[in-house]
Amino acid sequence: MATKKAAPAKKVAAKVKGKGGKANGAWAKVELPAGFKAISSGEFGDVWDFEQKPTLVGTVTGDVREVETGKGREKRVSRVITVKEDGTGKSYTVWESASLKGFFDHVQRRFHVALAFHGYRDVGRPQPMKVFEGAFSDEDAATLDLDDDTPPPTKHAAKKKSVGKRASR
Repeated sequence: MATKKAAPAKKVAAKVKGKGGKANGAWAKVELPAGFKAISSGEFGDVWDFEQKPTLVGTVTGDVREVETGKGREKRVSRVITVKEDGTGKSYTVWESASLKGFFDHVQRRFHVALAFHGYRDVGRPQPMKVFEGAFSDEDAATLDLDDDTPPPTKHAAKKKSVGKRASR
């Protein structure tokens, strides 16, 4: 029985480089037409460097996003928000951590928030836990019923599934 041979893979690397072997040669000068707003990854802002700037006060500019991280069995879903800082107007990306879980459960678009980094806590693992505190403005907190036992409006981050023994066949 004859088998069909796969076509050889196309060499893309040669097409990516411009004249003289420089990456992004002529494409570096391409610009969007007037009247269009770019929505590239830079739109979400820089990652908040909490060690250099331990407090961040601003307005949440979008909904809570869920981002897949890791590969294979290590794949998990993390929640992320973008906060536009008061005063400078600079946007920062804030990733959920164990100490901000309750904050991420209730935060919503246009909430005025304050985040503070309080340092590291030894939890008996090689990597210490980062301790954060998240708060809503009094006006935004008044719209939430935080004492209620109803579940939060957003989904929780996915947890890693445990791999058990498979049934033998």
